Amino acid sequence: MSQPTFIRVFSQTGQKEILVNLNSIWKVEVVYAILKGDTFHPVSLSASTDPDAVRVYTLFFGSETVKVAFEDSPVFRAVEELYKNAIKG
Repeated sequence: MSQPTFIRVFSQTGQKEILVNLNSIWKVEVVYAILKGDTFHPVSLSASTDPDAVRVYTLFFGSETVKVAFEDSPVFRAVEELYKNAIKG
């Protein structure tokens, strides 16, 4: 059996750090958004070609959710790989 793969995320609402086992994620929602100040503003999928739009993943695990959006982070890359492998199906 392989070792679980964990990612470290931060909950802004709970002001806490969470280690999430990638195998415990039961749903991933994807939206495109543009960062304005400290807030991501969703855009339509047709606007996803906007160079300022980024992919924002909402991860559901247990009873918690977190958003992952910064493309240069290792967490984003791990979630992106998980997502791409899942849609290859």
